[in-house]
Amino acid sequence: MARLSQHGRSAAAAITAQTGASEGSETDSSLIGLCGAFPALLAAFNDDPRDDNPFWEPYIAACRAISAMQPNTMAGIVAKARAAVEDGHGLCPDGDFPSDGMKWAWDVVQALVRMGEAR
Repeated sequence: MARLSQHGRSAAAAITAQTGASEGSETDSSLIGLCGAFPALLAAFNDDPRDDNPFWEPYIAACRAISAMQPNTMAGIVAKARAAVEDGHGLCPDGDFPSDGMKWAWDVVQALVRMGEAR
């Protein structure tokens, strides 16, 4: 658990550093970085049973930032798709509405359509 918490803290720091990055990057570097750090952050968030979970704010910031960024490259599409898979199976834990991962999956589909139309 200590290693996971340290890994989660590192992911949280990476997320916090990148959430202010530009949304329109042609290289998708910010999106790729956020999506790469997301699995460790999600695991740390899910494994901390405290009501005042220290990973809550970085988790929400990551979800908002990933949601706001549209992929422009195949690497960005793959990164966002992997984050969508990590985020779950389509529903939030309470089952009331689609998860962020489900929204990200739709973003991936739209990006692929845009890329195909640009050819």
